[in-house]
Amino acid sequence: MLKRQNLVAGLIICLILASQPASSTLSAYIPSVYNGQPAWSPDGNWIAYSKSTLEGSDIWLMRSDGTDQANLTNTHSTNNFHPVWSPDGQQIAFISQRSGNDDIWVMEKDGNNLKNLTVDNLKYDTRPLWSPDGRYIAIESTSANSQYRHDIRVIDMSDFHIINLTGGSDYTFRTPTWSPDSKSLASVARIPSDGSRITEPVGVWVTSIENLGSNELIPSELRVNLITWSPKGDYIAMNVFEDSDWDIWLMDMQSFITRNMTEDSPAIDSLPVWSPDGSTLAFTSLRTGNSDIWLLRLDSSSPLNWTSSNPGYDSFPAWSPDGSKLAFESSPDQLEEDTHIWVIDFPSYERMNLTAPKNP
Repeated sequence: MLKRQNLVAGLIICLILASQPASSTLSAYIPSVYNGQPAWSPDGNWIAYSKSTLEGSDIWLMRSDGTDQANLTNTHSTNNFHPVWSPDGQQIAFISQRSGNDDIWVMEKDGNNLKNLTVDNLKYDTRPLWSPDGRYIAIESTSANSQYRHDIRVIDMSDFHIINLTGGSDYTFRTPTWSPDSKSLASVARIPSDGSRITEPVGVWVTSIENLGSNELIPSELRVNLITWSPKGDYIAMNVFEDSDWDIWLMDMQSFITRNMTEDSPAIDSLPVWSPDGSTLAFTSLRTGNSDIWLLRLDSSSPLNWTSSNPGYDSFPAWSPDGSKLAFESSPDQLEEDTHIWVIDFPSYERMNLTAPKNP
């Protein structure tokens, strides 16, 4: 019987490498119910998530204790995934394939007033990310001129105008991330592929939102694929492929010095997520042979496994806004079984399966 471990590892690599989030791929491979991509509301009372079956996937909402589960999109026969909350907690942006392409949609938190924000945009739009001040949504889009080139665009939420931040460059750009003051947007810059070779690294590209057209390239020979800016603005965490290994690196945003934070293990370490206070990184790791959620404090060199006793393959961590809990998705060993969203409480270590069927 097919084991889930190799699939989880493959999907993690696909998410690192591809512009399309893994949840759109999951439903094509897993003949069961997939509950994943948990996203906390800013007040910590709700969790939005993607629920997939063979028929398609929808955006669901539940309270942070797993109660009051509701389907917000109700499309059933198409894919809706990757929910992200607006900073005021009133709206949810997500990716939907209901129009034939990956488009960015937005709706009120109760599922009403759905709107396609990229209906006139070409190709595929992915990775929506609200600016901390709520004025913009950053997205990654395939170029109108080449499927091998990606641009970073922002949607002005006051008038829904789309601004291409990287269209005048010769590079391809991936994984946008906002500075905590919303004044800058960083992305990974690479030399575009011609479809027959791996793209070459260039560095981290930083665009000023206050002064559009003002860009700064932070050169780096590291093969960076994912980046995320710290809540304090002092570091950018990066997923880097070096010497046949995936690791978590940090870039100091003052000196631009980089360091490998997970060089203690030759296994895949991926998908870093900052704690709200910026002191700790949660990430997915295969270093034990199982996919687990690990925590690494910046002042420590020894990451800790927080899901070692959980009976499944754990991935895609998400911090609660106050940093007291960590949500993640957990897949059992066999593909026929469902994937569920769990929550761990700090520091009690108490854990709860939020999406398991409830007894009547």
